[in-house]
Amino acid sequence: MQRNNTGQFLKEMNPWNKGTKGLMPSPWNKGVKTVSNGVLEKYVKENGAWNKGKKLPEFSGKNSSSFKHGMSHTRFNTIWKHIKSRCYKINEPSYKVYGGRGIKCLWKSFEEFRDDMYESYLLHVKEFREKDTTIDRIDNNGHYSKLNCRWATKREQGQNRRNVLFAIFNGERKTVREWSEIKGIQYRTVNARINRQKWSIEKSLNTPLMVNQFR
Repeated sequence: MQRNNTGQFLKEMNPWNKGTKGLMPSPWNKGVKTVSNGVLEKYVKENGAWNKGKKLPEFSGKNSSSFKHGMSHTRFNTIWKHIKSRCYKINEPSYKVYGGRGIKCLWKSFEEFRDDMYESYLLHVKEFREKDTTIDRIDNNGHYSKLNCRWATKREQGQNRRNVLFAIFNGERKTVREWSEIKGIQYRTVNARINRQKWSIEKSLNTPLMVNQFR
């Protein structure tokens, strides 16, 4: 008996059933353990695998070219894709400030990225939630690599941009925005004192705000 409808065949084989490790038993897949959906459909079309008694190949194991990491639809994998796009896709809007500046991704595969960064990713997600967990390069002129990357909140990442102003005050290095919050002075006031009035960081942070100033 033959099956000439690939969709019907895939449905009957049902590799997505919860709790199963691969294809459900049938006269057409004896001995098969696991198969990727896309690989299965391609194999069916090219090899007529619906013929009774004909076995599908086994596509399990990391050494297989069809190996799936099982994280295709996760945010972690999306972050990986965005890294690759920024570094290597010329049509990507952000390419000019990443790949266009020579920034590279030193991870050769998703598996390398996962092995280096997934454990720390989970710890950050646990504390700050997934939506506020972003990949951040410590040195903005450096490449994407284990030594130069960390997980940061959106706010922390924003403070690590190339155009963010840092200042050393009382022996500590922080962003001007952080110092303004610590001293209780509006950021726009401190920024204006430094950039417009050319005050020192000490004077900018230690001078109380006068009434009607910068209004």
